[in-house]
Amino acid sequence: MRPTTSILVAIAAGLLVACHTLPPPYDPPADAPRLGVFPPDRIEAEAAAVLASQGVGPAIRESVMARLRELLRDPEVAPQIASPGVGAIAAFHRGGGGFLFKVTNGTGIVAFPGGVPARPIRLDHWLFGAVVGGETSYGVILAIGLRYPESFAGRYATRETGGTFAMTSFRTGFGEAWHAQHQLRIVGSGVGAIGEAGYGQLDIRFADP
Repeated sequence: MRPTTSILVAIAAGLLVACHTLPPPYDPPADAPRLGVFPPDRIEAEAAAVLASQGVGPAIRESVMARLRELLRDPEVAPQIASPGVGAIAAFHRGGGGFLFKVTNGTGIVAFPGGVPARPIRLDHWLFGAVVGGETSYGVILAIGLRYPESFAGRYATRETGGTFAMTSFRTGFGEAWHAQHQLRIVGSGVGAIGEAGYGQLDIRFADP
């Protein structure tokens, strides 16, 4: 990024950090059991089930799943799916927009392997860069290398590219945890008219009753 852009991103991040205070990062005790992983050949089916549980319509659902299938075949991502593996699969629905600076928020659910109960989540995301328009989007998140369920919640630095026109949109996102050693891979589809590419921040909170 250019210096001016970096400064603006830093200012925006500072404002959002001040507005959105997260709980302290999860600090697991020494004897905390670690998560298993989803078998690679079950990830697509598990993601489809989580997405369907959110009431996503068939057209959008198939659009998201088509993008997920592309991601699973990506030569960079496929080895990570095998090891360290996917420790959580989430589905989300979010909406928002902006010009240069985009803010969205939404809700979803995250599923874990090994019989660990699924949990509702809330997402707050901002993106700075080439952004214009507004949209409603749906998507899937794969948490690669996640060791503990509680570590899924937290703050992520993101890179995102995508474009949405009617219901043919596809987006890709990549998130690195600020609080733990795992990554997110995000795919989705939306309704609206928006073009975007930039850097941002994603905050995920558990929304248990």
